[in-house]
Amino acid sequence: MSRAYWAETGNGLSDYILRYRMELASYLLRSTDKKIYEIAQIIGYQAVPHFIKLFKAFTNMTPQEFRDRTGLC
Repeated sequence: MSRAYWAETGNGLSDYILRYRMELASYLLRSTDKKIYEIAQIIGYQAVPHFIKLFKAFTNMTPQEFRDRTGLC
């Protein structure tokens, strides 16, 4: 399946899954008051530090920085 996805899109399936998870995390950070560890668990990460590292690589901000800049007022 991964090869078929690569052939269709030119992107890896794992890249798609990571992007989807980070976009969902971004949405949850903006639109809910859930704790960061709860969001990490919702999108499939049990290790919060790992989630924070991946989120920062994706957005150039920690989840807390992202929430502070874009979240609920």
